Amino acid sequence: MIGCAHENQLYCDPAKVQKPWSIDDDYIEGTVYVSANGNVTSCCDMAFKRIDRESKGNVLETSLSDIIKSFSNVNEEQLAA
Repeated sequence: MIGCAHENQLYCDPAKVQKPWSIDDDYIEGTVYVSANGNVTSCCDMAFKRIDRESKGNVLETSLSDIIKSFSNVNEEQLAA
């Protein structure tokens, strides 16, 4: 099945997909998308197959906060605090 993103030739900037979120104290900067099957991405302008392939994790297997921490621009000292 091909989604609307593919049909409309939409795409996500690869630079923004690597470390898409920033954590400052308890505030998360960036947009989080959770697909119907639980996959987490920072961009929804992708075909369904690409979302599945490039997801940062799945909320049915890992907590959303752990997924965001794993793919954010934050140092280990901030996470330990």
